[in-house]
Amino acid sequence: KVAMNRQKVEQQRQMLKMTLDGPRPERIAAAQAEYEQAVADRDKAKWRLDNTKVVSPITGVILEKKAEVGNTVRPEAFSNGLSASLCDMADLTNLEVDVDISERDIWRIKRDQRCEIRTEANKEVVYTGKVSRIMPVASRSKASVSVRIKIDVPKSDTGLRPEMRARVRFL
Repeated sequence: KVAMNRQKVEQQRQMLKMTLDGPRPERIAAAQAEYEQAVADRDKAKWRLDNTKVVSPITGVILEKKAEVGNTVRPEAFSNGLSASLCDMADLTNLEVDVDISERDIWRIKRDQRCEIRTEANKEVVYTGKVSRIMPVASRSKASVSVRIKIDVPKSDTGLRPEMRARVRFL
């Protein structure tokens, strides 16, 4: 029994020594590696989360949404010429009317010439605008030249939409 008690005392001494010495260097190194791995996992998760935010380069209105919440979007598809996109957007305060002017009348049209625009949807509202571009090439099949008119859209206006039909009066 004395030998057994001496063994217990020795065991307690060794436990006290281990407690005073602290953990072994291998355990410290393993804990440090686990910590660094956890930090790397956190940083990777934050990077992935940050990549889920979509920021538009322009201010405007979404015309057509092509992706839904939960869809996986591959950004490399945007750069290879495919029609892969999240949405179609437009700045509805920056609209143009595209009209075809007969070849015989194109000489009457000048850049910055003032115009009045009425939409087919609401003929009572008259928008002002000016000729912004006269295209350099005529359409042989239509015997016309395409002209673009920049519309002065008031900030509060919500009546205009892309692809609406309109009539233009050149002043």
